[in-house]
Amino acid sequence: MSIINSIDYQDKKHIEQYYRWNANIYDYTRWAILLGRNSFKAELITYLSDDHTLAKTRNVTEIGCGTGFYLTSLAPLFPDRQFIGLDTSPHMLKKAHQRVARFSNVRLSNHFFPDHMSTNQMISPQHVIGSYVLSLNSNPENFLQHIHQLLDSDGQLHLIDFYHSPYSFVTRWMRLHGVYFHDQILEIIQPLFKVDTFHIHQGYGGLFSYYNVHLMKKC
Repeated sequence: MSIINSIDYQDKKHIEQYYRWNANIYDYTRWAILLGRNSFKAELITYLSDDHTLAKTRNVTEIGCGTGFYLTSLAPLFPDRQFIGLDTSPHMLKKAHQRVARFSNVRLSNHFFPDHMSTNQMISPQHVIGSYVLSLNSNPENFLQHIHQLLDSDGQLHLIDFYHSPYSFVTRWMRLHGVYFHDQILEIIQPLFKVDTFHIHQGYGGLFSYYNVHLMKKC
């Protein structure tokens, strides 16, 4: 039987309930708040193209794949590589299935990632992608530890997410939607991963900031 701690369980239930209603409008609205996704996608394409060690026995796993924004772009560019999309929301995955059904190298799974009893049964990926998914977890340390456990020994982690807001009303509004700013992210990352690149970007004139980071697993 799978074991999920109480904090993770609360996050899981919120995500499932929230996206039950938001799945239908997600692709039409999130471009305005999830900034930098197109440039992040371009970076992913570069990293995957440059990684000539990626064997067919390993895969690229996206945690919180949502409606398949990245998978629909990456899968046709790398047909010899297997892509796995995980999401705890069946409503988001229903949308993703419609978008990736034509790709034979994509597999989707209704899966809450920190549920470690299930992750232990997965093939270790060479690359893990997390786009605005860490901020949906109130326990980022646990989330990143599970990614570290899951990744292959020379695995790479690619993250883009909310970083900080100097305005308390923004922080409160985001918390109402189950979103957490993790401006201590580097402190959490460094014991587990080597930082290759880390960039902070301003959104809407400094209303909030977001980061993108490329990491290499420490063994």
